[in-house]
Amino acid sequence: QENRKLLLAELEGRKKVWKEAIARLLETVNPDYQSILASTDATGFIRLEEGGGIEEAGIELFVGFRGTAPTTLDPFTQSGGERSVALMAFILSLQSRIVSPMRAMDEFDIHMDPKNREAMFKMILSHIRGRQGSQYLVITPSILTVFDKTAHVITVQAVHGATEVSELRAK
Repeated sequence: QENRKLLLAELEGRKKVWKEAIARLLETVNPDYQSILASTDATGFIRLEEGGGIEEAGIELFVGFRGTAPTTLDPFTQSGGERSVALMAFILSLQSRIVSPMRAMDEFDIHMDPKNREAMFKMILSHIRGRQGSQYLVITPSILTVFDKTAHVITVQAVHGATEVSELRAK
């Protein structure tokens, strides 16, 4: 019985440490998430959903577009493009807290309209600019319309059945 009490106390202590760490992370990620959303005329925030324990806990993303109040991100309220924008905003804001020389995004823009696609490409370039020594691999079926003269960009495209490689070197 005594061992059980000690174990439960240890688990509660670890749960408290975990909860505090997640809360601190969300405090730093939330402003970036909101800033990225603002670039697409959206608002939102991130919240920890505690549930009954760590197993039931999760992160909830809230987002509102075109002046609507933020609601929980779900497949019934937002369009596919809106969900993609919210998830990209979350991923980019989270990536800024992770030290890594290489980052990758695969077809993140597939459901986005041209305006949001351009805004997200600009956000990616902005994040690249702020992280010396980091590289991004962006896979997209879209034509790149946004460039940054300080970024080294290599494109590989299938054009009429043939592969074309082009390069834009940083200045």
